[in-house]
Amino acid sequence: MIFNKGAMFGLDARIALAIFGALSVISGAALYSAVQDSQATALITEMTEVGKAWEQYYLDTGENLPVDKNPSCAVDCHYQSDKLISSTKVGWKGPYLPYTISTSWELSAGDFNLGIISASTDVAWGDNGVKWADSSCSTGRKCYNWVVFYNLSLDISLAKKIDAKIDGTIDGSDGLFRWRNGASSVDSLHLATQVIPNNN
Repeated sequence: MIFNKGAMFGLDARIALAIFGALSVISGAALYSAVQDSQATALITEMTEVGKAWEQYYLDTGENLPVDKNPSCAVDCHYQSDKLISSTKVGWKGPYLPYTISTSWELSAGDFNLGIISASTDVAWGDNGVKWADSSCSTGRKCYNWVVFYNLSLDISLAKKIDAKIDGTIDGSDGLFRWRNGASSVDSLHLATQVIPNNN
């Protein structure tokens, strides 16, 4: 059977409309979920890269980052993350990260800040405004280096998405991924990146 150009165009247009109609049934929620999944993966990757920077510093210098005094911890739990950007330490081959220095313990990524702390996984902390003040690496506790992204303003559903990917459960105060709520959204994310020796 021979179709003329006009008939063929009409058929093409109907097929295109049918495809468009089929695609339009994809719900906004499914699209939102896909975007959130991508954002969660990107944040996990970025936090993991900070953990790798700590590892490279340790391998190059043979020592852990110095600990900084910071009032947000009951004990000295903040590392001097600025040494990942600038240091005169023997063996140092940085900068290990593309961020700028805000303070000795805080780096700036532009729209949020970050750092590394030591804290235990053996106690609950993180969700509902609870910080890590009581999570010190005291004797007998399992301790980790935690990469912390803070001064954020994230929808809690994104934190839950990351938690499900990391821990397989959703609990902002337990596991290897935790978050802290601000007034109306998540203001910090915490990812355990390395088990560290407990010398207490």
